Amino acid sequence: MSNWATGTAVPAAMVITNCEAVTLTLNEIKDVPAVGTLGMGHAVRMWTTKAWSITGLKNKFTGNGGGVAIITAVHNGGADFTGKIF
Repeated sequence: MSNWATGTAVPAAMVITNCEAVTLTLNEIKDVPAVGTLGMGHAVRMWTTKAWSITGLKNKFTGNGGGVAIITAVHNGGADFTGKIF
């Protein structure tokens, strides 16, 4: 994925929500623009309210505003989150 519109505020190229198991294989995501201070512009953003597993194999993320965000809790109506950003 590439060729993002200038000024477009996207949280991530790929957003995955409420899954019990995620497998990401052979994805190439590049040049997602960093926008604002809320962590926009990740290659991948994932969150769920359930126990889950994540497997990633042979993915390539380059030139993005951020790499992978794994959100484990949301606060203040979605304005803040807890998690890990890689």
